[in-house]
Amino acid sequence: MEGRVVLITGGSRGIGKAIGLRFAEEGSRLFINFFQDREAAEKTAQEGASRGAQVFPLQADLKDAEQIRGMFREVQRLFGRLDVLVHNAASGVLRGTMDLTAKHWDWVMATNARSLLLCAREAVPMMTKGGRIISLSSLGSERVIPQYGAIGVSKAALESLTRYLAAELAPKDITVNAVSAGAV
Repeated sequence: MEGRVVLITGGSRGIGKAIGLRFAEEGSRLFINFFQDREAAEKTAQEGASRGAQVFPLQADLKDAEQIRGMFREVQRLFGRLDVLVHNAASGVLRGTMDLTAKHWDWVMATNARSLLLCAREAVPMMTKGGRIISLSSLGSERVIPQYGAIGVSKAALESLTRYLAAELAPKDITVNAVSAGAV
């Protein structure tokens, strides 16, 4: 992965941070997207840099198409390409499905599923053969988990979108996969 250009959404903490630091250890040029917590993103960038990587925090609200475009313009400006997109950013509302408001639903679907489409649309023109898009899913996409309805449905949509992108991008030699780990 040395020299590869990698963007991780939601990369400043948790699973995204762990993924980013692993890419940093491999010598990737790493972009860490964050939504609000600049301090956490800068700390993650420092940790990645201490492992020998170039790390760039990028603030963007993934519910906003223009902010997504701006994030990818910065990647393009600095390196002219993107090799790997890890779509890790997620948000959720822990409520019973019948207690969700339209605002809750729209927030979760936009952050967890719609943003994968918007990010892929920006990433693909920057990728060459061998590009990779990896989305992170959840067991809630297949199982009913109490208070997890909006998140579970959004992750099921993300998995379905991942399959469609995989089929459509295969002729370009861009691989698209989802990872769904157990409970974290």
